Amino acid sequence: MHVPVSIALFCLSVWSALAIIAAPATAQENPLCADPSSVCADNLPETCLERVGAGSIAIPNNATPSPDCDAAFTAYRACLTNFAETCGEVGATRPRSSGAIELSTGGALSTFQDCDQCPTMVVLEAGRFLMGSTSKYAYRNERPIRAVETPRFAISDTEITYAQWDVCALDGGCGGYVPSDSGKGRGDHPAAEVSLEDAQLYVDWLNSKVEGAPYRLPTEAEWEYAARAGTTTEFSWGDTLSRDRALYRWNTRMEGDRDRSIVRASVAVRTFSPNGWGLYGMHGNVSEWVIDCYERNYEDAPNTANAVGGPLCKRQVKRGGSWKSDARSLRSSARQFASRPRSGRPMRYSDVGFRVVSSP
Repeated sequence: MHVPVSIALFCLSVWSALAIIAAPATAQENPLCADPSSVCADNLPETCLERVGAGSIAIPNNATPSPDCDAAFTAYRACLTNFAETCGEVGATRPRSSGAIELSTGGALSTFQDCDQCPTMVVLEAGRFLMGSTSKYAYRNERPIRAVETPRFAISDTEITYAQWDVCALDGGCGGYVPSDSGKGRGDHPAAEVSLEDAQLYVDWLNSKVEGAPYRLPTEAEWEYAARAGTTTEFSWGDTLSRDRALYRWNTRMEGDRDRSIVRASVAVRTFSPNGWGLYGMHGNVSEWVIDCYERNYEDAPNTANAVGGPLCKRQVKRGGSWKSDARSLRSSARQFASRPRSGRPMRYSDVGFRVVSSP
């Protein structure tokens, strides 16, 4: 296959960068470690990139894959990998042989539980990641990609379960509301048939058990940061999906398993392996409410992890996909929403739950 001169020159520039970062120097001493994404894509041909963050960051655009860009894209990914290995915690990720990615800051994970009834929380260190996607599987609402700064926060290791919700209701919290599981599984199954307002009542009850009211619902940026767990792939483990990884309806548009067996309900929250940061169920089983109002794209989205809009939205964002979703909707960057009924009826669905975050 003929490789255009521009692509060949880009690959040569990337390997030159790899040689520089391989030099014996600490991450703090090596100036290239400050912004590896921009360095690796600095000479990428315009036909193979998309500029994000007001044009300051360049990333490969493989929304419409081109054979001419394959070599450049491969070199770009190799460049990022070598930055991760050399620069450690400075804006990079460190691949394992399994394809999972360690915490981008290089810090050790920790967990805590504020009370006997409280969920187990996983502390995530502050970091910077590219939110959104331009892959061939991405929806238009996932663009443009932007760099997002996230502070340190903690997130529950699973969705809130029926068992946890029932404790709240029996204790006089959660408005006394007991969501139905339609006879399909309670206990350690994720609590569904709960609206965003219901979820906030659970948060209020949690905060009554501890000092400082640290609990809240996650923002969309916090959710994607946690779901990616330092990765840039479609899912936290790679680019393909199968039924031994997550629960979903069927795999219609992505490579991998073509299992068409019918899924009729959720499964227990720890049925599948956690992602690289110890979080279960970030892909599939039930979708999860976040507090952001839905916008059709990221054109005016902030570069922080703050929520967009609120407190009540006409269209509420939900993330992660569910047992009713196809594979494409389970990707780390995939976005869905629910419209608030004009009748005022609560937004309660059999495949939507939630998890909580806090600021430790």
